[in-house]
Amino acid sequence: IDEHGRSYHAASRKHGRAQVWMVPGEGHIYVNGMHFSDWFQEPHHLEIVVRPFEATGTLGKFNVWAIVDRGGPTGQSGALSVAIARAIATHDPSKDALLAELGLVKIDYRHKERKKTDKPKARKSYTW
Repeated sequence: IDEHGRSYHAASRKHGRAQVWMVPGEGHIYVNGMHFSDWFQEPHHLEIVVRPFEATGTLGKFNVWAIVDRGGPTGQSGALSVAIARAIATHDPSKDALLAELGLVKIDYRHKERKKTDKPKARKSYTW
């Protein structure tokens, strides 16, 4: 936490990356300069972003500015969720155990498996 009360955290999921700056405030969440409900269209992605706040009871207590890039909305929202959870744990260390128990501070390292030669997909084979 710097002298202005901001905390910075970064996270990734699949190919998406998120950088988050969080400060105590009214509960505004901005992603790439837009409100997060304008950036993420699907309700499921919105729920993923807000999950750390709901789990810790801090919804409406922090302002979040985030930069997300690469990947699609699922990877971006997952990365944003992890970065927000880590920032909450920085501001309130008593919430760290709860967030860890729910698996919100851990990065999901699963990635798409690459396509192999002579196969139509990564593991799919032709019938013979």
